[in-house]
Amino acid sequence: MRNVVMLLISFQIKSMSFKYLIFSLVLTTSPLALLGQVQTIKLAEPTTHDYVNKGIKSFTKKPTTSVSIPKEWEKNELFYIVVFYTFKTSEDPKIDIVVDKTDEGELLYIDLDNDEIITKDQQSYFFPYSKKSFEFWITDPTDPKQKTGRLLLRLPSGVIGDSMKEEKFIKSYFDSDGSLNSYWTSYWQRHNSSFDGSKHSFYFTERLNLRRGKLTHPQGTTMIGLVDYSVNGLYNDDDDRVFIDLNNNEKLSHYERSEVFGLKDTLTVRNNNFIVTNVHKYGDYMQVKQIDNNPTAHPFLTFSHNDINNSILASGSLKPPFFKMKFKSIEGELVKISDYDTGFLLINFWGEWCGPCIAEIPELKKLRNENGEEINIVSFLKAANYPKAKEVIESENLSWNHIEVSEGIEHDFRILYYPTNYLIDFEEKAFYQFGKLDYEVILKLIKEN
Repeated sequence: MRNVVMLLISFQIKSMSFKYLIFSLVLTTSPLALLGQVQTIKLAEPTTHDYVNKGIKSFTKKPTTSVSIPKEWEKNELFYIVVFYTFKTSEDPKIDIVVDKTDEGELLYIDLDNDEIITKDQQSYFFPYSKKSFEFWITDPTDPKQKTGRLLLRLPSGVIGDSMKEEKFIKSYFDSDGSLNSYWTSYWQRHNSSFDGSKHSFYFTERLNLRRGKLTHPQGTTMIGLVDYSVNGLYNDDDDRVFIDLNNNEKLSHYERSEVFGLKDTLTVRNNNFIVTNVHKYGDYMQVKQIDNNPTAHPFLTFSHNDINNSILASGSLKPPFFKMKFKSIEGELVKISDYDTGFLLINFWGEWCGPCIAEIPELKKLRNENGEEINIVSFLKAANYPKAKEVIESENLSWNHIEVSEGIEHDFRILYYPTNYLIDFEEKAFYQFGKLDYEVILKLIKEN
């Protein structure tokens, strides 16, 4: 009998342990288990964004900056390019590169210390024609760990390494002799009138400022990226960004605006909310904590997280508060969104300091002048120099309402870059978000709806 009692007691203890084990497993795999815990996400070495813009830097025969070269170099046929350094310096935000062409490739003299003095004792770098990319790093003179990378490329990085993509891109962009075709030469001449598109006279350029990792949540893992937005080699500045692959297409880019967050935003992934608690200064890791709070509020917009195309960066539906918005224009007039409730409305975010914003003014005017019965325009102005902004409005005859933008409006419309344009379809209660205005795509959307 005593043995039977001991057996029953032993069984009860084991049963309790088994139940406790089951309870522990349920607890640790439930969403509540992650709440409040700090998760450290290790980040890979910097890479480029996906969907990178096919930016081109063409060679010039004369310096466009005050860079100086040794006297003995003047007899050589040299070429010059500049690449952008960082938004964080107003003194000299560009890095100079002197290009000396040879039969096999280019010798590059890069002003890595950014003092605008190129001397022969400075190291040269060889970029052979047989190679498709060349990488270099700009180091802050006061901190050797603070560095930011750039790529010079024969083809955009998004097609390099994929033979089918390379072949398709080359057929679309180049003539048989290796020069850009007439269409793309003409396109880039709008930005640089001296651009001729000839073979070996330009580079595609990209920035190495995105570090990727994996965010763990109760449903699994999702790719996350930390972006050095100001490209100064630091990843913990207030204006740096977090990218999250919410549509699971294995791509991270500022073009997918619904997947771009500020460091202080709530990051919502599969209905799980996280906040960033710490970012390593040089981007080696970031730390996040799951919270039981509402996501960052965007009272006007519900993003669809569909795949982007070449122009539309995001799309979705409009919430009821959008239609009740009221503002005062810079001229003191009352502007009500409900006054534009038929057809289409283009909401344009711009600033007089923003080169691409100024560059798209002709297309804005064309859209208004040629399609005024179908579309209205309202602009939100972020001015650095208010008198200069008003001068642009008057000289360009931008005869629609302009409203001074606030931090609240930037937040509610997720304005992380300038320019940003929203096409509003009142009938469908839908929106389409663009970066730089694409006249043809907007016209197509108007005609189809």
